[in-house]
Amino acid sequence: MNYEEELIEIFMRTLRRYLEKHGEKIASMTKATGQKRIKIALRGLFWFYEADIPEYPKLTMLIEEILRKPKLLKMLEQKGFKIITYENEYYIEAPVEKVLELISGR
Repeated sequence: MNYEEELIEIFMRTLRRYLEKHGEKIASMTKATGQKRIKIALRGLFWFYEADIPEYPKLTMLIEEILRKPKLLKMLEQKGFKIITYENEYYIEAPVEKVLELISGR
């Protein structure tokens, strides 16, 4: 695994940890509302982040690195996820089925 893949994997691992705790609630809400896409505020992931690479001791630093590098954004988007900014806050946006795949461990 190269360095860029590792950065994306660290981000995805953090998202999976978050979904382990909150996934059932998210799945239930999306089913009830019939949503096709979901946005998750990344501030909710802060508690689940483990700084596996010393250069990124905080999740915000990793997110900013991903946003700075088009290659990293593309790698994340190939997995079905996109980081967006709305009212000065970061969100991860994805089709509901991609989020449900992570919840189910696929």
